[in-house]
Amino acid sequence: HGARATVTFAAADAAVFVATQAGGKLLSPQHLEASLFGYHIAQALTGRADVDRNGRISPAELFAYSRDHTVVDSAYDGKSQLPLARGLDRSFNLSVRVPGDQVSR
Repeated sequence: HGARATVTFAAADAAVFVATQAGGKLLSPQHLEASLFGYHIAQALTGRADVDRNGRISPAELFAYSRDHTVVDSAYDGKSQLPLARGLDRSFNLSVRVPGDQVSR
């Protein structure tokens, strides 16, 4: 269902992230109190995904960070979870505050 859903949503002019490929593993380690992919999305949104340090997280940056960390952590546990995405070229950014930034008044 996952691959079919990404195609449907991508056709609707949306960015879509799916936690795993069709028939793939969906990990939810108890100590994270979240799914593995969801945990890494939350971590990405703290600013960690802002690779170019421009104060914005693009869909591609968000997905790359979350996917890469999910793949590594799942492999570490001897399993394989491979998130998928469509529509990463969509034009939206998430603004983030990088630790140490000063807020202008």
